[in-house]
Amino acid sequence: AGVPFDESEALELLMPAIDALAFAHRMKIAHRDIKPANLIVCQTPLGEVIKVLDFGIAKAMQDGETATQLASRTTSAFSAYSPSYGAPEQFRPTTHGATGPWTDVHAIGLLLTELVSGRRAFDGVEMADFLLASIADERPTPRSRGACASDFFEQLCARCVALEPSARYRSAGALTAALSELDPAAPRSRTSAADAAAEHTAELDTAAFLADQMAA
Repeated sequence: AGVPFDESEALELLMPAIDALAFAHRMKIAHRDIKPANLIVCQTPLGEVIKVLDFGIAKAMQDGETATQLASRTTSAFSAYSPSYGAPEQFRPTTHGATGPWTDVHAIGLLLTELVSGRRAFDGVEMADFLLASIADERPTPRSRGACASDFFEQLCARCVALEPSARYRSAGALTAALSELDPAAPRSRTSAADAAAEHTAELDTAAFLADQMAA
């Protein structure tokens, strides 16, 4: 909760994180625990850039595994997440399918909604509260949380937090591509050195994650 951002500010703030996740998704890594505590603003020679932290519960997708296979695979050796930013498939994988890049997209939608509304996307205290909120038919979009959102922004967030993973943007890269399609004036991925810096933060974290997996 806090003072609401305008839509452009919210997108500009989260764009480095979206870029970093897009890189991770291209590396076939889904973070699965995107929340404010795992995003930190770092001072760099290029200015302030958000770094994505804690790939500790990230999910490595198998080589050659298709999106359809990912969506149908519901079991995992290990699963953990923050209930207040949990996606439906994290609470009920047997109903909504496996986690994947679309799970990170869901969390980005929740964060964008919180930034422009000044309110938590999910109300609750206990696990059961967040479970019911996450799987409810009424989705936590900017307008449903009291924000005066444009059609563009409401549509963007609504697709990010769709109840069924198949209805969401399939990855952070797909979300980035949709920004320019929905609104040419919307903030989009940073280019050149700034884009490389955003990808570098993800590269370091995903490389560390993969090294841990190989050592396990």
